[in-house]
Amino acid sequence: MAHVDDQRVARVLDALEAQHPGAQLLVNDPWSIYYLTGFYADMFERFCGVLLARGSEPVILVNALHQLPEYDNARIAYHTDNDVVADAIAREVDPTKPLGIDTVMRSGFLMPLMERHAASEFFLGDFAVTAARTHKDAAEQELMRASSAANDAVMADAIKLVHEGVTEREIADQMLGLYRNHGCEGFSFPPIVSFGANAGD
Repeated sequence: MAHVDDQRVARVLDALEAQHPGAQLLVNDPWSIYYLTGFYADMFERFCGVLLARGSEPVILVNALHQLPEYDNARIAYHTDNDVVADAIAREVDPTKPLGIDTVMRSGFLMPLMERHAASEFFLGDFAVTAARTHKDAAEQELMRASSAANDAVMADAIKLVHEGVTEREIADQMLGLYRNHGCEGFSFPPIVSFGANAGD
């Protein structure tokens, strides 16, 4: 059974309520959702969010095409492509409280919520998740150390690939293999390989 990280939720709500007492938060950014729930929620044009409020269990709002495992400390509220998404969201939001939203939330979802007066007011609230994510627990710290050590090892191997006549593209094409050799699943973004007098340009 899946589990929302209670300590992280508490830190997010503490940061939120320090500036907006009694507010609720609709987390929409895929990486922030992953931080709280353990699943990466990039649904493209479909909506996914996690609603947080003090004294209430988190509510994960997601399209039914993306079936999630059961959570022992959160409720999943599914909607379908035939539903009006704003109505599905509004059913979960407390209309008497302010609602923090993410800067990445699409206007196609936000504007209908505002038109429905789904909350007493709306404000940018993702600062609360950003603040919470700056705190790294022991497990996160160890993962960062392991990641950094693997990256250092890859950079040492990459330097050995540089020789007269090799192109930046040829080295870039080998980078994924180097990361996998050091136990990584992959890299966060396609590598940028540059060297020579004008590499900084």
